[in-house]
Amino acid sequence: MVILVVSISSIYIFLADLGISTGTTKLLAEALGNRSHKRIDAILSASFRTTGLSALLFTILLFLTADFVGNFLGRETIVPYLKMASLWIIPYSFMKNSFAVIDGFQEMKYSFLGGLFREPLRLAALGIVILVGISIDRIILGWTIAIYLIFLFLTLLLGKFLSQRGWKLRLLSENKEEGFMKYSLYLYLPYIGVWVLPFLLNAFIGKFGTLSEVSLFAVAFSLTTLPYFLFLPLSGALLPAVSETYGNGLDVKPITLLFTYVGIINFILLSILCFWRSFILTFLYGKEYQMAQTFLVILSFAVFFESFKIVADPLLKGTHYARVSMFIEIIRFGVILTGGIVLIHIWSALGAGIAILIVYFFSSFLKLYFVKKFLDIPCLSIFYYSFSWVLLLLVSLLLQIPFPLFLVLTFLVWIIERVISWKELNALWVFLRMRF
Repeated sequence: MVILVVSISSIYIFLADLGISTGTTKLLAEALGNRSHKRIDAILSASFRTTGLSALLFTILLFLTADFVGNFLGRETIVPYLKMASLWIIPYSFMKNSFAVIDGFQEMKYSFLGGLFREPLRLAALGIVILVGISIDRIILGWTIAIYLIFLFLTLLLGKFLSQRGWKLRLLSENKEEGFMKYSLYLYLPYIGVWVLPFLLNAFIGKFGTLSEVSLFAVAFSLTTLPYFLFLPLSGALLPAVSETYGNGLDVKPITLLFTYVGIINFILLSILCFWRSFILTFLYGKEYQMAQTFLVILSFAVFFESFKIVADPLLKGTHYARVSMFIEIIRFGVILTGGIVLIHIWSALGAGIAILIVYFFSSFLKLYFVKKFLDIPCLSIFYYSFSWVLLLLVSLLLQIPFPLFLVLTFLVWIIERVISWKELNALWVFLRMRF
C-alpha cells in the first residue's frame, strides 16, 4: 500500500517539474559563461516563481483527483493517504530546483553536501515515527515530516550558497528571461521518461495485478536504479559544462572516455546484480522477496542500456539538439506506456519489465546515433562493443556458469576485443566478398 501511494504521488511530483529544473541548470551555465549578471538574476527569479506556481497547481490537482485515482485503481483505501501525500509536492519541487541552481553554478560540493544529508535526515525522521508504532498512517506521517525537515535544511543551504556569491532569491525581478519556459518544456519529456514511467507502470500493475507484484516490481526497480543514481552527479555536472563550452567546441576525447567507463562500470554492476541477485534480495529485503529475481534480471539489462543516456542526454540538451531528445522521449513514452499496459494485461509485472527492456534499448540506441551524427562523437562503437559482453553474461546466466568462470571468460573477451580491430575485420570481409 505504501509503495502504491509513493508511486502515484511521485507521478504528480515529477510532472510538476515542467522541465524547470533542467532548464535552470542549462540556462544558468550559459549565463555564467557569458558573464551576464542581469540574466542570472532573471533566471533565478523565473525559476523559483514558476516552480512555486507549478507545485501549487499540482498539489491542488492531486488533492482533488485522489478520489478518482482510488476508484480507478479499485483501491479506495488509499484516498486519504494520497491527499496527505499532496503535501509533498511543494517541498519536493523547491528541493529539486535548489539542486538545479547549485548545479547551474557548477558548485558540485554543495550538491554533494545536500545529497549527503538528505537521506539520513529522511530516514531518521521516518524511523522515529515508525518506532512509536508501525502502521501505514505513521509511515506516511513520518515521510511527510522528513520531507519538510529536508526542505528546511536545503533552503538554508541554498540561502548560504547564494549569499556567498552576492545573489538574492527574489520571486520578482526587474530583469526578464525571455523563452525560459519554452526551452524548459523541450527538456520536460526526457525528464518524464526517466522518472515518471516506472511509477505509471507500477500504478497499472496495482490496478491489473496484486499488491504483492507492486512490491516485487518496485523492489527490483529500486535496486536497478543504483547505476543511474551513482552517475547522477556526473550527468548533472556535464550538462552545464557542455552548455558553457559548446560554442568553443567540445573536446571529443574525454567524452569518449566517459562513455567507455560509464559502460564498463555499469556492466560490472549489471553482472553483480544478476549473479548475486538471490543474496542481495535476501540480505536487503528477506526471503519473501526471492520472487523478484526475474524482474531484477530483466530490469538490470534494461538499465544497463539506459545508462548510456547518462552521457548522451547532457550532450543533446546542452547543445542545440534538445528537440531531438524530446521527440525520442515522446515516442518512447507512448510506446512503453501503451505496450506496457498491454503486456501487463498478459504477464502482469513481468510484462512491464519486458516493455521497459525493449524500449530502453532502442531509445538509447537512437540517442547515441544522433550524438554520433550531430556531434561526431564515436559513442555508437562503444555501444556495439557492449553487445559481446551482454551476450556473454546472458549465456552465462542461462547455462548457470559460476561467477569466477564468467570473470575469466569476460577477461578473455576483453583481450580479444583489444587485439582484433572490427574495422580490419570489416575490410577483410569486403575483400573476400569481392574475390568470391
